[in-house]
Amino acid sequence: LQSATFDLSMGGAFIEAGHANWTSAGAGTAGAAAGLSVGSRCTIRLTLNQLNVLNCSAEVVRQAPARGNYPGGFAVRFIN
Repeated sequence: LQSATFDLSMGGAFIEAGHANWTSAGAGTAGAAAGLSVGSRCTIRLTLNQLNVLNCSAEVVRQAPARGNYPGGFAVRFIN
């Protein structure tokens, strides 16, 4: 999935899924089609600029539909 973070902190991030470019087949609510249900673990690659990229392990802690100015997506907490 290629997307954007909506909220990023030291402990985790909220990843927008409404306009995401899914690399696996299908699309669904907040990452469900890619197997990203609450409790799932994944690897997150954050591209900060052309020279700085961070790879980290994360766990999905919440899925949320779009509401008002907030996009639909899923929240992850960084592990280690």
